[in-house]
Amino acid sequence: MVFQLTHINYSTDFALIAVVGERARDAAIAVGRYGYDPDEDCTELAVSVRDDWQHEGLGILLLSRIVNIANDHGISNFTGLMDTENRGIQKLLKKLGYKVQYFPENGFYKVYINT
Repeated sequence: MVFQLTHINYSTDFALIAVVGERARDAAIAVGRYGYDPDEDCTELAVSVRDDWQHEGLGILLLSRIVNIANDHGISNFTGLMDTENRGIQKLLKKLGYKVQYFPENGFYKVYINT
């Protein structure tokens, strides 16, 4: 799994990370990534923004860039797990105009996104 997360091939796996200087060091504040899961035959999509950087536009920026890169590589359908209380990402997906389906699964939503 470490290999998969650290070695991207751009066509089935890709990641972007947002970094800022903090206390004389680089600090990761957000990450967006997609990765193909051959066991499930689907491409998982995830975006995470550090709490103190929420509501600054990083989520929409990373999500739209990651999806555009995936689209450039022929990927337009994604899946992921989402907290049912995460209204922010639900609004973001709607704002971007993606077709989204939500299915309850073990206290989360299994999300299917078509871009």
